[in-house]
Amino acid sequence: MRLRRAIGWHRPDVLSVDCFDTLLLRGIESEEDRIRRLGFRIAASLEPRGIRVDPQAVASTRLAAARAEYRAAAREDREARHDTILGLQCLALGLDPSFAGPAAPLAEAEIEQETCDLRPNLPLAKLLREVRRRGTRVIVVSDMYLPATAILRLLENAGVAGDVDRVYSSSDHGATKRAGRLFDVVVKAEGVRADRMLHAGDCRLGDLEAPRRRGIAAVRLPRHHLTLARSMRRAGNLIVGEPAHV
Repeated sequence: MRLRRAIGWHRPDVLSVDCFDTLLLRGIESEEDRIRRLGFRIAASLEPRGIRVDPQAVASTRLAAARAEYRAAAREDREARHDTILGLQCLALGLDPSFAGPAAPLAEAEIEQETCDLRPNLPLAKLLREVRRRGTRVIVVSDMYLPATAILRLLENAGVAGDVDRVYSSSDHGATKRAGRLFDVVVKAEGVRADRMLHAGDCRLGDLEAPRRRGIAAVRLPRHHLTLARSMRRAGNLIVGEPAHV
């Protein structure tokens, strides 16, 4: 394994890994398709409360809210936040704003669906356990709108939370991996020199180029077959007139 060789070469004090498509794996389904399924899950969860909503309206408002929040985040040089996305969705659907809270129906439905959709990268998890037993600290660093507490729940549900010491999410710190500033946060919080850290993940910019610019050794763990499959699926969606995930 590429990462095992890098660990042997660098012998880091802190090993940092990406979460999604690295430690937790997704299939080829696009975000839009996942959100469409989520619309039905949320509609079903609200019905016992006497609230009837159209699943398609739930999905379309969730997508629109995410686009709006990501545009705002790009202007402000930060990561999008899940609570803001859900707050905008509640506003669009006419739901009580409290439904956007961390333990409220909308957020819980998303965690439930992510739990069903994600699977652990078992070979990587095994390597992380070995590394931790040898005394190296293992952390997860993710560019994600979900807070670290939610990501930790997903790791727990996948059975791999015990293989990491801490989770850092860009949405908690207002700084991203791809811009490099989240790595500055991590280095300071961990009390480690940049050259004593090794990072690994699937994204060329956020997981390879950005940490190297910060003096952090990095190795990319690409999933070429998945990238190709998702590209083919997006092309198919465009042909039939459906929105493609960007």
